[in-house]
Amino acid sequence: MSVHGFAAAQLFIVKLKCGTWTGLSRVTKGAATPGISSILELMIHIASVPRQVRRRIALGVSTSARRTLVRALLLCISIPGSAQTLKDLSLEELGEVEITTQSKQPEEIWQTPAAISVLTQDDIRRLGATNIPDLLRMIPGVFVGTVNSSNWAVGVRGFTSNFSKSLLILIDGRSVYTPLFGGVYWAVQGTMLEDIERIEIIRGPGGTAWGENAVNGVINIITKKSSETQGTLSTTVAGNLEKYNGELRFGGTAGKDLTYRIFAAGFVRGPEVHPNNRDPDEWHLARGGFRTDWTTSSRDQFTLQGDIYQGSSPRESLNLDTEDPVSGGDILGRWSHDFSGAQDNSSNIFMQMYVDRTIREGVVGGVKQWTIDFDSALRFRPDEHNTVVLGAGYRHNPTRFTPHNPFVNFLPERQNYDLASVFAQDEVALFDRHIFLTGGLKAEHNIFTHWELEPTVRLLFRASDHQTYWAAISRSVRIPSQLEENFRLAVPLNRNLEFLISGNKHFESEVLLGYEAGYRHLLTRNFLIDVAGFFNNYDQLQGFLPAVFQTDPVTIPAIPALTTLYGNTVDGSTRGIELAPDWKVNCCWRLIGNYSLLRYNLKSRTGFTDPATITGYVGSSPLHQLSIQSRIDLPYRFEFDQDVRRIGSLPAQKVPAYTTADLRLGWHWKSLAISVIGRDLLDSGHTEFAAGDDSVATLGVRRSVFAKLVWNSRP
Repeated sequence: MSVHGFAAAQLFIVKLKCGTWTGLSRVTKGAATPGISSILELMIHIASVPRQVRRRIALGVSTSARRTLVRALLLCISIPGSAQTLKDLSLEELGEVEITTQSKQPEEIWQTPAAISVLTQDDIRRLGATNIPDLLRMIPGVFVGTVNSSNWAVGVRGFTSNFSKSLLILIDGRSVYTPLFGGVYWAVQGTMLEDIERIEIIRGPGGTAWGENAVNGVINIITKKSSETQGTLSTTVAGNLEKYNGELRFGGTAGKDLTYRIFAAGFVRGPEVHPNNRDPDEWHLARGGFRTDWTTSSRDQFTLQGDIYQGSSPRESLNLDTEDPVSGGDILGRWSHDFSGAQDNSSNIFMQMYVDRTIREGVVGGVKQWTIDFDSALRFRPDEHNTVVLGAGYRHNPTRFTPHNPFVNFLPERQNYDLASVFAQDEVALFDRHIFLTGGLKAEHNIFTHWELEPTVRLLFRASDHQTYWAAISRSVRIPSQLEENFRLAVPLNRNLEFLISGNKHFESEVLLGYEAGYRHLLTRNFLIDVAGFFNNYDQLQGFLPAVFQTDPVTIPAIPALTTLYGNTVDGSTRGIELAPDWKVNCCWRLIGNYSLLRYNLKSRTGFTDPATITGYVGSSPLHQLSIQSRIDLPYRFEFDQDVRRIGSLPAQKVPAYTTADLRLGWHWKSLAISVIGRDLLDSGHTEFAAGDDSVATLGVRRSVFAKLVWNSRP
């Protein structure tokens, strides 16, 4: 026996008998599993021992130690192939994922002076959701409440509403915010979830980069390049609430430098729990689309993508069960060029243009809206310490409202909504690139309040590669929508008097001045902590002016009207803290938590009294939220995921606090993946958000169970 072999044998015997092998000691002392690196280290040492010595070793090792070693090896060997990437991707590497939402340019999370969360494709898959709002439920500082089967109320850091009016939602950089009522039609926003690369959620003001309406947060849904979706993918979902959901996608190439994908999808979703046993909200939608990516040279890339959809968005309105037909489509083109000779993306330019068409009919009226948008950004480094980003954009939104009810209208019914903007930002690296100071300004011109300025100053201190402190001061605005400027609801009280709610031509932008600070630290290789705190000061929030008697200027002949106008009646502030720990317990188990605390301090502005609006704001977002996610990779390619969340009460919505849980059991082999998912399992019928109409009962959330089958055949 060689000296090396004998030494290795002795070392192996001592460490295995004593249970002191790095990573293995936890197993021999009763913990779960060893790390993969420890098992590989052990296997290398075993391989270096001659055969006759290994026999002598086996006689000297206890039966329990041998069983421990076999169990550890089997557990790590049986890791599923598709999940292996996630487990091999440490928290350190997850923190190095590049994001683009905060500054419109790629940067690591460690280098981002903002409160940001990222949902990767693996997170999306294991959450078991079938729509975008449900994916956001486990993000700190984000509240999602189900209104009915096709509508959700989404809020970030408070001010939750049925239309998410203080958020900017983007899909591949395309804004889905509508200027008609200042919000988002969540029912028609979607894409194949398997084609999403990641979802970036900025909590806090993002107006400097993205402009108007990016007040409390920005949610950017980024899809995969077509080169990453080659082959055929088929998805089928069936259950009691998700009655049927089918998707088919095919990806291929055309020449060496051009890739593409096309897809078609459709679903039928059942109703939620109705206290009056009516089920008006079962709905359906069909969608199709494509994406092409063309690499014309090592420095130039071009993307062309689009989709179309058609379906119905049923609901209860004005004591009637109604279906709102919805349809639309969009097409987007993007070109990027890298000026950097080193190909490090330090100097580049991108230009993007999209056209979006939305058609929606309803019992109240119909909406037809075009969006034509151009955006651009240029990034360069004038010296080694400065990174400058310049941008400009223009948006044209012709909108037409067709009244279907004599009491409701927008005046004028046709409105051209134009928005122009310029943007500049400079990041300065100081003290050997440990401190980064960023200053930026966006100037925008809109048709209602004309010029608006949205500046920001952000400071980041990178104490180490995986320890970051940051702070920011930002100003963002939510400019008036056509609802606040042009809306008209006139209800006759008798032949000589009516009740009138009207838009206000003097309505001003809502203004946020936000103060934020945060801390990220990879405390150990397997434990990450992310903390953010904020104080937001709001001016000129939307409310209603006191009702007065005046003559209705529209009716012929003119009649008296008890009139109330939209107005900027509320000031105040919010403050809060968001805590998000992430712990990889071992190679096969990950725990993700979050806790959010929110506090309001609102008051009527001088000269106004609007307690009802204040009560509505304060009582429509939970003051406490807590959630825990558990991700377990079992032997034989099984996965077991558990999500639990506790949501505080919403007094203004008459929603009590509730606790609910989701479970997912998945298995996959080669191209096939099967999962069984249960959502909202602790009860069937808890309420989450009201419809915004006192005549409509608040619906309960149905306990749902469904199966999902995915076939992904890659070339």
